[in-house]
Amino acid sequence: MGLTSTLYSFCFYLIHPLRAHDFINQDLPNSPSGFQRLSVYESLFVSWFFVILGGLFRLILVLGSLSVFNNLLNSSDLPWGDLVSTSGTSGFYMILFTSFLDIIFYPLFGIFLIQIWEFFIKTYAYLLGESKNVKQKVDSVLAVSLSSKVLLVIPFIGGFLEGIANMILIFVGLKKQFKMNSALAICVLLTPYVFFLGLSCLIIFSFVLMFQ
Repeated sequence: MGLTSTLYSFCFYLIHPLRAHDFINQDLPNSPSGFQRLSVYESLFVSWFFVILGGLFRLILVLGSLSVFNNLLNSSDLPWGDLVSTSGTSGFYMILFTSFLDIIFYPLFGIFLIQIWEFFIKTYAYLLGESKNVKQKVDSVLAVSLSSKVLLVIPFIGGFLEGIANMILIFVGLKKQFKMNSALAICVLLTPYVFFLGLSCLIIFSFVLMFQ
């Protein structure tokens, strides 16, 4: 599996998710040259590259902005310039630290999210009576959805766009792989969020009762 074809397939997932699922399902002989099926963990590894790239771009932008800001403060001779400059530097180091943690722990967090999504999607699939190639279909849905990480390289709004694209790609995958209608696909999308929201409320409520 070449690096070029892997990156091409990953980006193809994002640009043409419907066609990508068709090629994955049917192994069409007329699939684009260089296109190949990626497993969910191969997609996770490729997405890590874009997470690193997005983190580096973010740090470069913050460092450049901080440098311009400090130059403006130094040229204006404001009495609180040193304080603001120190605060800005501390903010940069905080962003550097959090970006470093995001990059280092992304694979572990990604594996955790994959397991969560697998559990909920498989549960719905079995409830619907789906029994054929369920794991392979879930793998395809999640592998394609991870291609949304490409959008992290877009400055400022990359994270917001990535979150929206990820939901859309999972929605499309559920409809293509499991033939779900739109209402059911939305229900599957919302289930993990509702579950963890309810769990968080239960934990908070339990702590309140404990300390009363």
